[in-house]
Amino acid sequence: MRSNAPSRSTPRPGVTPAAIVATAGTTATGAVDPLEDIAHVAGGRRVWLHVDGSYGAVACLSERLKPLFRGIERADSIAFDPHKWLSTPLAGGCVVARDPESLKRAFGMGLPAIVRHDKERTGDGIDLGLYGPEFSRPFYAFKVLFSLLAHGRRPYAACIERNVELARYLGEIVDAHPDMELMNRGELSACCFRYVPPALRADDRALDALNERIMPELQVDGRAFCSGAAVAGRFALRACIINFRTRKQDVDALLHVVEDIGRRLAPGQPDGPLRALVRPEPLP
Repeated sequence: MRSNAPSRSTPRPGVTPAAIVATAGTTATGAVDPLEDIAHVAGGRRVWLHVDGSYGAVACLSERLKPLFRGIERADSIAFDPHKWLSTPLAGGCVVARDPESLKRAFGMGLPAIVRHDKERTGDGIDLGLYGPEFSRPFYAFKVLFSLLAHGRRPYAACIERNVELARYLGEIVDAHPDMELMNRGELSACCFRYVPPALRADDRALDALNERIMPELQVDGRAFCSGAAVAGRFALRACIINFRTRKQDVDALLHVVEDIGRRLAPGQPDGPLRALVRPEPLP
């Protein structure tokens, strides 16, 4: 029976959307929205365009990867987390706004609530408490600013490109292994895959259960680490490579450990062929 109720994507008459939120690199798979098309829609309707780039937006530092984000320059605001791909400590999220005064109008406190001194006379800088919901804030930005000043753009860009290449290498190794299945072909450094022993190949529910067991066993084992992700309704092991120290032998070792744990949790599996494809070394 067809419902006459409006869909969630269709605003009710008289209701104006406050903003459109696009994603520049989803956390699970690294997918990038068609930012240029979304920016065209937002600009034509004078709607605020915010880009959530918490994981992936800093890949714009790479000239090689920048075309993936075409249109991001038209956003009204962009958020990203330096503790992910810029290797800075927690916490220190960043928001870049085209019109910073709009943030002050939204979050600032007027004179009836607080009296401020004359900044031109005192020589004080920007009062960051007026640009976000957290009024009394520590100097989270110092670690981010210090890292950028110390290293510059090029080393970060080179690290990001190397991480993306390693994720593609991981995908190639998974594709070549008969007992592994690649679950996404991401454009950034997130790679999702699962262990698929022959006896369970036709049973997605059993494979979900097996890989959900592999993930905590992998984490407790300590030799490698994966989180989990839902890809097309199925459970996948998610490897997100964002560390400047990660090398090919670490990727090889990850699959070696997954295979080792997978065979242990699915008894009766023969010694897999992974060792013929890679030469695993233990992670430090």
